[in-house]
Amino acid sequence: MTGRRVVGEHPPGTAEVLRKPARHKTVLVVDDDPVFLKTATTQLVNEGFEVLTARDGCEAIRTVRKTKPDLMLLDMNLPMDVTGVPWNGGRVVSWLYRFDAFKHIPVVMVSAGDPVKTTREALNSGATAFFHKQMNQAHLLTLVDHSLQRGTARSSTGNTDFVYQI
Repeated sequence: MTGRRVVGEHPPGTAEVLRKPARHKTVLVVDDDPVFLKTATTQLVNEGFEVLTARDGCEAIRTVRKTKPDLMLLDMNLPMDVTGVPWNGGRVVSWLYRFDAFKHIPVVMVSAGDPVKTTREALNSGATAFFHKQMNQAHLLTLVDHSLQRGTARSSTGNTDFVYQI
């Protein structure tokens, strides 16, 4: 489902009171791995974010056009769309930065691949930060928070000379 909102969901056995107050920020999580998609979504929702999801680059672009999220958590390795276009993470970032309406959106790229190679690729493609899927999930929240703060600074100053890696 395109741009599925998961604001009110919580995992079975998790009390609603464990949720933090709403942050009034929307994160688009883009990944074809259903386990990572669910894990990241649950974690972000529990931290007070509104979360939208997409399973491929084409769906991500449709969701960005429609909703203009505050941050995108984007897998580097996405499947080809139905026309055979390889909408991988780098191509999605390149598309985002072509439009004034979207280039302010910070992108945290994620991958389970070789950390040295994928970090370099992610940051060279224009991502604000990189998160390796094998790392502690608490670091993901740190990257999201820092990228949102820096994204706001970048959009007001035009500065793009910063990246994060944890």
